[in-house]
Order: sequence, then C-alpha cells, then structure tokens
Amino acid sequence: RFNNVHIAERLAGVPGPRESLWQIILEMDLTLATYFFRLHLATAAFIVLKTFKDRMVQQREIETLKSEKATAELNFLKAQIHPHFLFNTLNNLYALTLDKSDQAPEVVAKLSEMLDYMLYKGQEDRVALRDEMAHLKNFTELEALRYGDRLQLTVDFEVPDPHATIAPLILISLVENAFKHGVSGATHKAVVQIKLAQQPKQLYFEVRNTKPRTAQPDPRGYREGIGVNNARRQLDLVYPDRHQWQVEATDEEYCVQLTIQT
Repeated sequence: RFNNVHIAERLAGVPGPRESLWQIILEMDLTLATYFFRLHLATAAFIVLKTFKDRMVQQREIETLKSEKATAELNFLKAQIHPHFLFNTLNNLYALTLDKSDQAPEVVAKLSEMLDYMLYKGQEDRVALRDEMAHLKNFTELEALRYGDRLQLTVDFEVPDPHATIAPLILISLVENAFKHGVSGATHKAVVQIKLAQQPKQLYFEVRNTKPRTAQPDPRGYREGIGVNNARRQLDLVYPDRHQWQVEATDEEYCVQLTIQT
C-alpha cells in the first residue's frame, strides 16, 4: 500500500521526501544569502550616509570658524580707524575753545556724529550710502576746517539712489590716508579730490591727492599707510571677487580707484 501511494505521488508530480528537504535547504540558503546581502547593503549605505553626514557637520564647523574669524578680524580692522584723526580733532577743538571760536560748537557736533556712526552704524554689516556719505562729509569738513587755506578740497558725490547699501568704514580709510600722507606734511597748498559715482549694480570711488614736496625723496616710495591696507583687507573680507582696485602714482600725485560690484 505504501508503495502504491509513493508511486501515485511520483506519477502526480509530488516531490518525494528527499526532494522536499533539498528544496527547503536551497530555499533557506537563498533566503539567508538574500538576508545577508541586504544586511551588508544596509550597513554599507549606513556607513556612507554617516560618513557624508560627519563630513557635512565638519564642513559646517569649518565654515562657522572661518566666518567667526572673518567677523573678528573685520571688527578689529574697524576699531583701528581714525585714532590719529580723533586725536588731532580734539587738539583742534581745544585750540578753538581757547580762542573762544564760534566754530567750536560745529566741530563738537560733527565729531559727535562721527563717533556715533563709528560706534553704532559702523558695527553693522551694511549701511545706507547716505549715511556713509554723511560720515565722509563730516570728516572732510573737519579736515578743511583744520587745514584752512593750506588745503584745496573737492568732493563730488553722484549717487542717484542714496538708499542703496554698502559695507561701512571702508571708503573713509582711503580718504583718511589721503589727508594723512598727502596733506599733513605738505609745505605747499595740498590738493585732495574725492569722487563717488553710483551706477547700476556698481559703485566707483576715487581719491586723488598731491604728494608733499620733500628735499630728499623717500627711497621706499610713497607709502600707502595703514588706512589703505586696512581698506584692502576689509574689501577682501566683505567683497571677495566683487571689487577692483587700482593705484596710480607719480612723483607729484597719488590716486586710488575702487570699483565695487553691489
């Protein structure tokens, strides 16, 4: 009877006991292989994603450190602006006060506006052009008051949109440099010309000054001074790849031309 059943199963295509066991083993091997393949694939994917995430975190940390370093350096550069100018202005104010000059209140008002701008507006990332121009105007008017007839000053602002913004305290460094190296040591009438021209998505700034006449020429050449170096570094930090800098220097004249892509 058993043989008859077995024969019937064979004829019906029903696998025998050994064949069923072999199929089970094969299916188990295939299942295990698939499982381990998926496990390795998932592990590899996890490692790749974890590595990518770690690198992204590390890159963000590096960028944050760079940004913090740039901000700290920029604040340090801003803090260096005007030390000798403030000293000279206070001396000039002291002299005017002793003479009981009517110009003393005007000097105090302009100096107060400048200090307010440097301490507050100057710490912002961007300021309106009208505020930067007002700061430049206060500076040049105080210098004109200081030097009197020894200075021929021309200031030309062509700014159709004074509400446009700019990084603060960059332009003033170039103007300060012109007075420090072109006027303070002059034995003849010094000339300073300042031009600010606004164009679509571009700002052009030019400062031109005569050089002091000296009996012996400086073998090191005309120094740019801390102000110019300060401005150049600020431009590198604030307007990287968005500014052009050109210097024209002769025996009698020095000119800085700056173009900023806004």
